[in-house]
Amino acid sequence: MSFVSNDLSGLASFQKIDWSYFEEICAIIATDNLVHFYDCHGIQIYEDSIKKKGRASSLAWSLHNNTLAIGWNDGIITLWNNGNQINSQSLLKGSINLLAWHPLLPLLLSATDVGDVCCWDCSSTNAILPLFHGSIPNVLFNFAQWIPRESPYAFLTTT
Repeated sequence: MSFVSNDLSGLASFQKIDWSYFEEICAIIATDNLVHFYDCHGIQIYEDSIKKKGRASSLAWSLHNNTLAIGWNDGIITLWNNGNQINSQSLLKGSINLLAWHPLLPLLLSATDVGDVCCWDCSSTNAILPLFHGSIPNVLFNFAQWIPRESPYAFLTTT
């Protein structure tokens, strides 16, 4: 696969990468802290399609549809689908460092670098609605695992 050895059109490195389950494209957060999209040949696509300005800090493709969740350093989440975007309300403090989609439901779990956690309902095309919001100060969650048969129930870990 030639893409693996490609340097992504000159980008020396990237901070995060995730592949779509529906198209042969990946989203990356490059060292410029912006989101870039590439096809399976390493060609950049959807240039300048992210309207929000700021530093992207996390990303995850949905298992249900071709939607990318983007976490930002200001605590906002953007859902992007082929150029269409909706932003969450400003509910979380800190930079989003963890995003995890539920494997069966349109639910998104997010965590920040200061311990804020939120479960979002992403079933609407007009809004991202918070279902649960909590905080454990000074805890940095770096892994989440949903329990597929229960909704919503997830484990978060710090290691």
